[in-house]
Amino acid sequence: MAELIRVLVLASWTTLAGVRADDVVHPRSLIPAADPTSELVELPAHGLNAAFCAKWNPDFSFKENQCCARTSWRYRRRGIKCTPSRAKMSYCDEMTDAQRRYEADVRAGRYPDVLALISWEVGRLDQAQCSPHDGFLAWGRPVVETAGNRLRLRRPDRCVHFGTDAMVGLLEWLGRQVGTRFAGDEYRGVRVLVGDVSAPRGGCLYGRGGRKGHASHTSGLDVDLGFLHAAPGAVSPAVFSRRGFEPELNWWFVKQIFANPYACVRSIYLDRRHLARLARAAGGDPDWNRLGRLIRHIPGHQNHFHVRIGEAPGAPGCGEDDLPLRAERPSETPIKAVAGSPPDVGS
Repeated sequence: MAELIRVLVLASWTTLAGVRADDVVHPRSLIPAADPTSELVELPAHGLNAAFCAKWNPDFSFKENQCCARTSWRYRRRGIKCTPSRAKMSYCDEMTDAQRRYEADVRAGRYPDVLALISWEVGRLDQAQCSPHDGFLAWGRPVVETAGNRLRLRRPDRCVHFGTDAMVGLLEWLGRQVGTRFAGDEYRGVRVLVGDVSAPRGGCLYGRGGRKGHASHTSGLDVDLGFLHAAPGAVSPAVFSRRGFEPELNWWFVKQIFANPYACVRSIYLDRRHLARLARAAGGDPDWNRLGRLIRHIPGHQNHFHVRIGEAPGAPGCGEDDLPLRAERPSETPIKAVAGSPPDVGS
């Protein structure tokens, strides 16, 4: 009887949320067989319900059927902070059909201007859920490499290049800015190296032994970017590298990140040595007084920038204090829509 009641409650939540019952994976089926089950929990304060979270949050059952919560104490005491069933090298199997169609359409050139499409859609959906450290991503949009955006995905086969519309708009715009500055034939190899953003539906990215591969990157609001390299005739590195860091060039690059019109940038995290070199390169640039306070030292960022954004356009800092970022352990293992109605990239 108790199980029947749970199923009926889930079905009613599904109906109220406007989600088809066959689209929702029952939370109970996501719990490893040896683990105890728990009651479904709603968090009205977040505007979330169990049906929505069961559909989008890949860590929902692992967190004892709570939409926004830390890992259960019974796992934390064993040092397990990520869903064991998601211990895998690639998250491509978690993509929605709409996300796959969107990637294929962009690669095939079916959208004359991806930025125009993103401009039309940004802010329409509440995509980043909960917090950057313990959240998930609904209707995530993939970053897609094209000839026009000068972006290079560091690990495309892992499928960790999904973010909010604001995040993808920032990256698309940033790549085009780099392409405009380095437009000559001798700079054809210059690329913006995009590391981890989030999995298709966000959630904890698995690391060794059940630990988090990242302290954040769970809700599409964080991205790792390689340092910008732009030597004539050379090809930008395809991996993160601390060598050849050019402070003047990367100070320009950082200013472009902050200047993007799609997402307010809350913080950029960087190793203190590179941060000091950026400060010297900025010299008397008045922008340093405005932006320097938002570039902060976090251990483990000797070879890349970590950029955290807000959920909408705005001034640098997003008008509020930034959430603290715990030290990371990078994982080894009106613009009109174009080409018809805008696609839903995450249904």
